[in-house]
Amino acid sequence: MAAVTVLLTSAFPGVSSGSSGPDECPSTIHNLYECSRYLEAKTASLYPKLLSRKGGVLSVNLESGRTKSFVDVDVSADGENWSEVKMYALKRYFPAAHFALIDVTYYESGSFILLNMVSGDEYPMNGDVSLSPDNKRVAVWNYDLGPVSGPNSLSVYVIERLKLVQEFLLMDESWGVEKLKWRDSGTIDITAQEYAGNDWVSEHKTLRFIGKNIGSRGRWRLE
Repeated sequence: MAAVTVLLTSAFPGVSSGSSGPDECPSTIHNLYECSRYLEAKTASLYPKLLSRKGGVLSVNLESGRTKSFVDVDVSADGENWSEVKMYALKRYFPAAHFALIDVTYYESGSFILLNMVSGDEYPMNGDVSLSPDNKRVAVWNYDLGPVSGPNSLSVYVIERLKLVQEFLLMDESWGVEKLKWRDSGTIDITAQEYAGNDWVSEHKTLRFIGKNIGSRGRWRLE
């Protein structure tokens, strides 16, 4: 596991620089996998019947009574299986929406899975996930600051009958989302990082729902 923790740094969302928010890791944690395992332990303490872990096997108890397991593939001593490395951690649980967020860590990158806690269906996500205050949508974001390969992306999905329908997608190599927070169910505040010259510059952006009814599908506008 050492190779994974050395290579995977805080370039993806989720690793805090010292903030003590409810969904962030302490400043003593400096890589994605350890951060996700820390958050998994916190989630398990809040929902003792949600999951169990035996070494590299993560078992998630679905609402249907079935169990879904995710099995780690750790790095070998010689590192030759680097392309097969895959480590799972249940990073976040959204009980009101009936979804859980699984963090998938590879040798030099990472991804996420939104797990439907009723059906067990898996939805691959390009980045970290935040649930709206009304539990009806998820915002997904990611950006790449250098050593970790991943898309600069921002998207919004509406949850309809426990399925995800994409309402908004932006992929832009000129800037990425550093932080994201729902102001309300139709407004998302974004701290964006834009590369200017030889440095990153922060600026505020707002993603706003402009549909007629927040309770149904609609369009979003970036301001």
